[in-house]
Amino acid sequence: MTFSKHLILGLVGALSVTACDDDDAAVSRSLVDAGFWQSKDVSADEAIEVFWNLGGGLNDEPTHILSYQIGPGNTLKVAHLERLGATDRTIAEEVFQLPANVADNARTQLWRLRPRKLGSFDDPSMFVRPIGCEPISAHDVAELNVAFLNDNDTSQVTEDDLMALFELPSRRSCDNDHARQARQLLSRVIEGLPKSRVTRDFLEVDK
Repeated sequence: MTFSKHLILGLVGALSVTACDDDDAAVSRSLVDAGFWQSKDVSADEAIEVFWNLGGGLNDEPTHILSYQIGPGNTLKVAHLERLGATDRTIAEEVFQLPANVADNARTQLWRLRPRKLGSFDDPSMFVRPIGCEPISAHDVAELNVAFLNDNDTSQVTEDDLMALFELPSRRSCDNDHARQARQLLSRVIEGLPKSRVTRDFLEVDK
């Protein structure tokens, strides 16, 4: 899972979104299967985390992670983590209390990237991409990820947890209509959340 600085800049509003999908029916249309979600299906008891990775993973270099986590209770935690092996260290963190309508809107949109059910971490069907976006090789890693977890914290996933992971492929890998809609959806979600100094400082890491 690699980092795309241009992608993050786009999602936080520095790049324009070329189209918006305001169709009421489309709001609940899944982008990972052929089904639909009703608003009553969306659970506020799950944690949802949107995260990007920056470098690392080779020659014992740490990976830097930017994470937006919406938890039960309508909390938003924006964090910059440093990961080395199985150990995470928090570089910076900012916590917001979201208005209920903002949290509900973010969850409803992000659930369009969620499979029908959650499963175990070792179940390959719990790792999903936009419809029609199969990996083109073993090295076709996601530009960003969205994790769904039946717990209030995605930082400690255990064997007993149920989860799913959405992977957004690079444009080079897949740029079909479903992938473009997923990018636009994520842009709207991030743009609708509070601006964080953690995100601003994270972007400085790559300079």
